[in-house]
Amino acid sequence: MSYDILYDRLYIKAGDNLYMPVIQSGSNNCFEYSWSGREIPEKNWSNLEGTGSQRTRKLFRTKEELAELGKEIGDINREYGDSGLWKTRNKVWDAKALESFIANGWKEAMTVEEYKKNGAYACVQYRFYEPASDKTKYGYAYLETTEQLLSFEAYAMRKAREKYPDVAMRGFTAYVSFTTREAKKYVKMKTKKERKPRKKPTDDYYIIGNPVKRNYYVKRSSRRLWSTIYQEYAHRYATLAQAERVKENDGMKQLGYTAIFHAVNGEYIPVTVSNEKTA
Repeated sequence: MSYDILYDRLYIKAGDNLYMPVIQSGSNNCFEYSWSGREIPEKNWSNLEGTGSQRTRKLFRTKEELAELGKEIGDINREYGDSGLWKTRNKVWDAKALESFIANGWKEAMTVEEYKKNGAYACVQYRFYEPASDKTKYGYAYLETTEQLLSFEAYAMRKAREKYPDVAMRGFTAYVSFTTREAKKYVKMKTKKERKPRKKPTDDYYIIGNPVKRNYYVKRSSRRLWSTIYQEYAHRYATLAQAERVKENDGMKQLGYTAIFHAVNGEYIPVTVSNEKTA
């Protein structure tokens, strides 16, 4: 059975409450080759034009129109079941989840300029029929600005004329896409928030450390023990009695965790140190 898989979305912000929904999809029985020569499922970026009665060239939509489109697509998937859109090769999209997926894509939308800054390059792809050669010609051009996006069909025609100045064009069509199937991955990598180190602690608490190796206890299981070289990431105990109770465990002693430090206003003051040689 042949069916379409809806993988992902990258909506483009074109103005105040105006968005162009771009989706990544592919057929379950179509494949392409990776740069290493491995056969992989096809994934293509294209405009979401709508389905059923909404199948028009309405490519720019407001939040409210996206909500209506999401409901319509979700209802269609509910009606068609296995013949509708699939989420993976093994799972059909749940109608409610699909509705939300389509309706809320604007929440993570960026402008053409912002996508470019984050490593995802939007482009306009075009094709037309050339009567002289009886062939269909294809081409694309990078989108650099929101202004080009808003008039992408005229922009695509201008770029096509530059490339094929003396060619008769029939049935010219254009749509907006991204230059690589990994566009969403690049955006996530660029916009992912870096882990912020903990602020210098000002609380009053206790930690356990190994005075020889100069590392600090985090947690342990039946198989291993986790430690850190950073005092601020060590496990914190509210009282000295709690820290003493854990430290007195035979396993902790064997591993060298014999010292307790009292953290006060960012300073770590040794409380108890065994008679072992310290570094």
